[in-house]
Amino acid sequence: MRPLACRLNRKLLLGLVLTSLVSLFFTIVAAADARNLNYVPNEYIIHVQSGTSPSAVESLVNSMGASVVNKLPLSDMYHIKMGHSSRVSIFGSPSLSSHSSSLSSRIASKWAIDHIQPNYIYTLCDVPNDTGYVNQWGMKMINMPDAWDIEKGSDEYKVGVIDTGVADHPDLDGRVLPGYDFVDNDTDCSNDLVGHGTFVSGIIAAQGDNEVGVTGVCWENVKILPIRAFSGIYSDADTLLKAEQYALDQGVDVLNMSYGGYGDDSATDAMMAKLYAAGVILVAAAGNDDTSVPCYPAACNGVISVSALGPDESLASYSNYGSSIDIAAPGGDMSVENDPDGIYSTSVTTDDSTGAYVYSYAYEQGTSFACPHVAGAAALLLSYDIPAGEVTGRLLESARAPKTGTLDPYKYGAGVLDVAAALTNAGIKILQPSAGGTVSCRPTIKISLNNIDSASVKVYMDYPDADGNGVPDNLDDMSYVIINSSNISSYLVSDIITWPLDSSDCSLSAGEHSIYVKGAASAGAKEYTDWAVFTVTAKTFSPGLYLISLPYDIAGFDTGTLKMKALPENLFLNADGESSDFSDTSTSRVRLARWAPKTTSASGAGYLNYPDDLLAWQNPLDSNSSYSWYTGGSYNQNSGKYAFPAGSGFWLLVPSSEEVVLNSTYNTTKTSDAYEVSLYKGWNMFGNPYDKQITWTNALFTYKGTTKSLSDAQAAGWISTSVYYYTQTPVRGYHRLSNRDLLEAYTGYWLYARVGGVTSGDSLKMTILP
Repeated sequence: MRPLACRLNRKLLLGLVLTSLVSLFFTIVAAADARNLNYVPNEYIIHVQSGTSPSAVESLVNSMGASVVNKLPLSDMYHIKMGHSSRVSIFGSPSLSSHSSSLSSRIASKWAIDHIQPNYIYTLCDVPNDTGYVNQWGMKMINMPDAWDIEKGSDEYKVGVIDTGVADHPDLDGRVLPGYDFVDNDTDCSNDLVGHGTFVSGIIAAQGDNEVGVTGVCWENVKILPIRAFSGIYSDADTLLKAEQYALDQGVDVLNMSYGGYGDDSATDAMMAKLYAAGVILVAAAGNDDTSVPCYPAACNGVISVSALGPDESLASYSNYGSSIDIAAPGGDMSVENDPDGIYSTSVTTDDSTGAYVYSYAYEQGTSFACPHVAGAAALLLSYDIPAGEVTGRLLESARAPKTGTLDPYKYGAGVLDVAAALTNAGIKILQPSAGGTVSCRPTIKISLNNIDSASVKVYMDYPDADGNGVPDNLDDMSYVIINSSNISSYLVSDIITWPLDSSDCSLSAGEHSIYVKGAASAGAKEYTDWAVFTVTAKTFSPGLYLISLPYDIAGFDTGTLKMKALPENLFLNADGESSDFSDTSTSRVRLARWAPKTTSASGAGYLNYPDDLLAWQNPLDSNSSYSWYTGGSYNQNSGKYAFPAGSGFWLLVPSSEEVVLNSTYNTTKTSDAYEVSLYKGWNMFGNPYDKQITWTNALFTYKGTTKSLSDAQAAGWISTSVYYYTQTPVRGYHRLSNRDLLEAYTGYWLYARVGGVTSGDSLKMTILP
């Protein structure tokens, strides 16, 4: 409520309405405060119009059934409490409310209040008294002190740990359930001869605040179900499949899999699908071989794949990376044995002389130990009554950029695990432009605020950043701030900042630009940030290789002339505005190619190059079996009738001697039409044919008469969970598109379909809404 626009000469009726609204505000908030420990019950902070005297403030506060506790050391701000404690003014003179005054003057005085907020409670971050907690730098990296203020764990949930067993370590006392040993085929899982499973379990559930040892992500109550499937560092698929089925039968909520292999094991893939369909949250180690080769089960659909970080938040030297990574967590990066740069957790060894177990603590490293940080976080979110179906999304969407530099999805997936942000669901995310993206010279910037105090938000553009960490060198330099509390109301609608309101207000020069945003959570002072570096281009393709899509407007077929609306020669112009010569046979020509995923007369797939094969540009309309290629849809050739298919993907190769500009004549004007792409079993190219970003997670998939959402189609095994794009900067090569990212304008993508054929009854259709 902001009554500043009103003045004292408003009619009495309006004043009566205000009196009722102010009273209602206090009634509602007071009722909420009584149930919420984030506020002091019945106490508020008010801000009044500049120049309002303290005695006038006291009078109007008293007239609303409250009293002034004290004036705050900020201009025009007061601490008040509902209910009168005294009739004597705290400012040294009788309260004006003790004297008779006209109804109109009492009502009019309330217009002086222009902001009311609860008296928020702040607490020290909950830190355990465990003696070894000082060595657990990983817990601080994933923001556990703030998380423990909110939740420490519930015994309603259990985490299955398929590993080398879990010893009877004192710091795990009361936290381990009876399990099963598939090595010795008995129920004793305490004979952890390697110590790996005990170490993992300590990260998840070591008892916190017991003045000894370490603290688990789940400080208290969450249980470990030990499942012994390893007697050393090796196991086999048969044993693991039985262990994974046992975990399902025992009703685990989260399954920690700190193991992996490189075989394309269809049985393991099927088991992961079975567990995922049952609602188990699956977490696996990405592997320790410094390779991008997919490691299973981490690379299976529905499994959260975790890479490992060192204390400086850089990717650990041994950690796997690549398109299968979903999130990054502390895993340690030690140069010598027992290096403090490792992860510190519960350890078990054997006394050589007596054979007795020795329980202690040690440092280790590996994606095996990054994995349980995420598994423990999942159990903590469940303990906080977050539905199981939302947990994975929360973990990935709240992940943050590393402090050391650019968020490279090949290394970090969605980012660095932030458990407090996942619990509170607070955060800031730059939606447009995406990091590393390319936009026009008049881009639209969109920033999502989730439970963030909008008055605390500042957005910086093209600021000095000498160390390249994304943070402005001087946060107090307002000359680089484009949005703050003074103007954010003009750009903020439904928790989305859109800047500028009119594209004509903004024109950025071609080249690299940076944006940084920060703001504090609505309840409490925790600060959240995001940043991105993007490239501005007037749809210009410099020498290089691009995976592109083309404007929607060129799609379709002119039935009057029986000709296509546009050809590549007209679409791609050189720097002088002249048509590109695709007919040039030299190696220096501009090239355009399209992937044909299926043929009718021959097995395999391949590229169609324009203009060597005109089908690279054509989408035949009518049925004629004389042509065998199926390109982007189950269509055949009918001589003379062609229509370019909206939503196709292309490779564009621009040689070193050229620079290509997309003809602005063909900029899309269709902003509401959905488009359909036919998919075939195997890899498929598609793209975004609009000049704006669109949400690909809204895609619908139709197969054998049944239509499913993206997530349901993935769960049904129709498509892979991964979509890939190709960039030259900041990291050249393929990158995976996360579920929270958007399809960039005029950009092509790869999608893998697990089903789909050439016959109409077996076709798989993807429909994307702009």
